[in-house]
Amino acid sequence: MRTLQYILVILVIIASAIYLAPRGGSEPTVADIPVVKVPKSEKEKITADSFFAKEGPIPELKFEFKPEEWEYLNKDNRRYVECSMTEAGGKTHKGVALKLKGSAGSFRGPNDKPGLSLSMTKFKGGEPFRGMEKFHLNNGAQDGTFLMEIIAGEMARQAGVPASRCSHALVTLNGKDHGLYVFKEAFTKDFLAHFFKKTDGDLYDGGHVQDLDVNMEKDIGDPKQRENIKELIAACREGDQAKRWARLGAILDVDKFLSQLAMESILTHWDGYDFNRNNYRVYFDSETKKASFFLHGMDQTFGEPGAPAARDSGAMVGQAVLGNPEWKRKYGDRVKEIYETVLKPIDWAQRVNEVGQKVQAALARKDPKRAQEYQGQINAARDRVTQRIANVGKQVGDVPKPPQFDKDNVLRLADGWQPESGAGGEAAMDEAAVDGKKCLHIRAKSASAGSWRRTMNLPAGKYRFEARVKTAGVVATDDAKNKGAAIRTSGGAKGTDFAEGDSAWKTVGYNFESPGGDMILIAELRAQKGDAWFERDSLRLLWVK
Repeated sequence: MRTLQYILVILVIIASAIYLAPRGGSEPTVADIPVVKVPKSEKEKITADSFFAKEGPIPELKFEFKPEEWEYLNKDNRRYVECSMTEAGGKTHKGVALKLKGSAGSFRGPNDKPGLSLSMTKFKGGEPFRGMEKFHLNNGAQDGTFLMEIIAGEMARQAGVPASRCSHALVTLNGKDHGLYVFKEAFTKDFLAHFFKKTDGDLYDGGHVQDLDVNMEKDIGDPKQRENIKELIAACREGDQAKRWARLGAILDVDKFLSQLAMESILTHWDGYDFNRNNYRVYFDSETKKASFFLHGMDQTFGEPGAPAARDSGAMVGQAVLGNPEWKRKYGDRVKEIYETVLKPIDWAQRVNEVGQKVQAALARKDPKRAQEYQGQINAARDRVTQRIANVGKQVGDVPKPPQFDKDNVLRLADGWQPESGAGGEAAMDEAAVDGKKCLHIRAKSASAGSWRRTMNLPAGKYRFEARVKTAGVVATDDAKNKGAAIRTSGGAKGTDFAEGDSAWKTVGYNFESPGGDMILIAELRAQKGDAWFERDSLRLLWVK
């Protein structure tokens, strides 16, 4: 919005200068037009926004240290040392401040694959990187998909809960290639500006597995002024129930806290504030004087698909808030609201695929085999996310509606398919047009299994799954049961209809029986090489009953 405002101001000034120029005289020169400069802070914001955009880059970053600095990093991991950082195809930043990060589960030493915290301007002469003065590089020690924090953070921000934006980077440290990292926005005033009108409040770091009553480190604000955090603690411990809730309402933004609690529960963020008193920040807004909590450390989210959607908190603030029956009711309502407005309407499975494919493209620049193997991590992340969303939906009463078959007991299945690559080999999936038909395309470059999948909630009964398929150069695998292009259900016996070699359009079918509930329909190619196209409009399900 600010960018648009600056552009409009410049256009108005130019138009005004032209309009006010003397008629019949010469056109105004550039020197005649007042120059409107975009503030440096705004330029940096625009640059950072573009970095975290969907089409933003995944940079290759190389860090180099002088011997004495590298030695000091090994001796004192938590102290900033000086290094240089070079972006492949970009500039070299001198005087970069770097230290190691992570706690019990994620910390790694400098000779392993360490997590890194970077300050670009801590030392004299430093410049921001991509508009950021600080950022983190997470090593993925507790998330082999490297996708959980990104997806969880996007969900949180959609729900209005503060969480850092994330991307990825490929990192080399002192000549050693450490591969993929999660690039994470730091908790700075620039971060605060996304969620608050003023950024001059007090920001506290929750530390490692501790509640508010431990001496919290203060990241922003006067370190001597701690009356606000003391009042929040006192409000939680107030013995008189009515006074407790009044004091809490005055020092805590209860609505924002309920949203934060709801997101931690929905995400199964067991290592956050409410369930482990870990990975959190508390900010006191200078305008409202009330506290808000930020989500952090979400690399282990979506791990329990069947966990309660509205779990009770084990932390001081959460327990105090949920002791109020009205606030507890609002908590349940907020979980339902987030499901209806954030989880349900957005295709999160497709979003996981988008981010994962972007990572694959970056990995392929350096290691095609690693990029190929990463498909399994994309599949795992997508399944975790979709299973959790489906389970939350059931808990809040969103019972899947049975599919609507037409008068001939036929259900068209043109949309809703997700790609999945099997282990080993190399299979590529995309959507393509062949012979004027919109198709789901699978290409095998070596012995592999690639598929398109769709989950259906079906009533009990007998069904026939059909599709029209065309193949080119398909050499089937040696296993006669897994020949070429075919359709089936997950876990079901292999079908007898298939296409291989150079096959013109033909109809393949698969008969199965459903006991009632979710069934996964699959259109796949198992081959040593070749292409298969499944016509989208031909994919259909017949209810035999």
